Amino acid sequence: MKTISCYEAVKRIFELLEGELTRTKKEELDGHISTCRDCCNRFEFEELLKKKLQKASGQEKTPKRLVKRIDSLLKSF
Repeated sequence: MKTISCYEAVKRIFELLEGELTRTKKEELDGHISTCRDCCNRFEFEELLKKKLQKASGQEKTPKRLVKRIDSLLKSF
């Protein structure tokens, strides 16, 4: 299995949460998250945030534009 960087893992987290990740890339992400506490915490945060946004908005999927905006804001911290 290919190892991926934290940068790549974060990109894939968003793809995973939107259901856009291939099985192979998901396995690589799972491998990274299982060994990287920072990315694991980021995944848990993003997953919880998405669930809360969906619940608040009543939508099934978070709009990509909103996801990109939130990601941009988080990266600025």
